[in-house]
Amino acid sequence: MPEAASPLDLLLDTIQRAKQRGEIVRARAVARMLTRQYPDSPQAWQALADLAEDEDERNSALKQIQVLNPVPYLELPSPLPVAQSVWEEPAELSTGPVELTGTIVLEARARRMRWPILLVTGIAVAAIIVLLIWRLGGFEQSAIRTVNIPSAIPIATVATLIPTPVSAIDDAPTAGPLPTSVVPPTPLPSATPIPTSGPTPTPRPVHAFGAVVEQGTWTVTLLRPEHALLLEGSIGNLQPHGRFALALMAIANDGTTAARVPAGLIMLVDIHGTTYLPVVEASAAYLNTYGRGQFGDLSLNEAIPADAGNVSVPVIFDIPPDAHDLQLFVAGDSVGWQMPGQ
Repeated sequence: MPEAASPLDLLLDTIQRAKQRGEIVRARAVARMLTRQYPDSPQAWQALADLAEDEDERNSALKQIQVLNPVPYLELPSPLPVAQSVWEEPAELSTGPVELTGTIVLEARARRMRWPILLVTGIAVAAIIVLLIWRLGGFEQSAIRTVNIPSAIPIATVATLIPTPVSAIDDAPTAGPLPTSVVPPTPLPSATPIPTSGPTPTPRPVHAFGAVVEQGTWTVTLLRPEHALLLEGSIGNLQPHGRFALALMAIANDGTTAARVPAGLIMLVDIHGTTYLPVVEASAAYLNTYGRGQFGDLSLNEAIPADAGNVSVPVIFDIPPDAHDLQLFVAGDSVGWQMPGQ
């Protein structure tokens, strides 16, 4: 009989399958949960680095991988000797206690030669600018003609003024007005109607994670988003008809005697209103496969002690592969918790 896969391998396989289907948000949620449950696993941190939401989360995951698997220090070979320059060191640079050779000498000479080059370049640029200004000034003086423009031109009727060429102005009387050309305004194109989309559907109200719902003597809550996720494959020897949806619920029995969670207390509802009830044997198979404590305290087929406070119970549903927009409800409550990572 083949050896059962470890919880770490099963969750890594779940992340891989979610990535292949393009469910990146769901895969990231599983990866974050995996780093909390297996903080010493480089594979868990690598999965989170590959799916990180931003650069800070990715760098944090890569840093954790480096802490868990540090890269051994590699001793670098000694640098090659620097070739000595054939230039002689000036006297003013050889007065200090440190002898400059090779590349350092070249850099020192370059710094000493930089300011004369910059000075000469600046003088040349300034001379060119002065020459251009002088030439352009003479050209403008020879091309300018004085034109008298009428003081009042009806702005509402004249769209564009076309001045008479300079050659025509020389022959025309100096006091005469410039001829104008009236250009009729171009009509604007008719507006194209923009199609409008239908009304945006109103999202269903949801509980915040950590919100407590009371029903009779039972108190139920879903503490964190990573406590609800979709699984791939089997749980132990238990195969789903579609796929398993897991919700690690915190449940308290406020009654006077120990009792099992009622069959219809917790349910899963999809976008079409289809209701799914928990698979009781899947809850027990989950704890038997992955152990108690870290993955849950009690299963649905065990009695929860009275006044024992909250205990974690894995509540598992068997849903179709195409079920989406799932919410967890407590019987009698019209608002549920959104299943993340869908």
